[in-house]
Amino acid sequence: MHRIDRPVSGVLILAKTSKALSRLGHQFKENEVDKVYWAMTKKQLPTTEGELVNHLGRNKAKNMAYISKKPGAGTRKAKLHYWLIGHLANMFLWEVKLVTGRHHQIRAQFGYEKSPVIGDVKYGYESQNEDLSICLHAKRMILTHPVKKEPITIEAPLPDSSVWQWFIEFDAK
Repeated sequence: MHRIDRPVSGVLILAKTSKALSRLGHQFKENEVDKVYWAMTKKQLPTTEGELVNHLGRNKAKNMAYISKKPGAGTRKAKLHYWLIGHLANMFLWEVKLVTGRHHQIRAQFGYEKSPVIGDVKYGYESQNEDLSICLHAKRMILTHPVKKEPITIEAPLPDSSVWQWFIEFDAK
């Protein structure tokens, strides 16, 4: 139905029938799906809650997104909202709600703010996590059931890794 980057954990939506695929595809295309991620960083973003709006381009050869200061050919507007939901020592846990869903959007926008996701060397973090994952988790998606036409919430527990265990208490809230 949609994609998450290989080193990202969390919710993934699959369609069981072609009719469901079509209906869900329409919801994703029309931005009718609420997509909530959790991201962990070692540096704080500019504020404890806010909005990031940039223009993102894509370098297909390097499989990376890049920030452009101005809209232009090959760039698309990228917008997200973020909130600080936890802080321990030098680690910050953010809830991120995507308004747009661009290639590597959270990773590129956080990296641009000099607050890369932990383990994400592609966008500025200094070292990889042992398991090559990054601390970005597709926490929750809210959408309309393609047949029953009622809202459903799909939520994924945090990965069972030592890095995420620092914030396991926030997962119970």
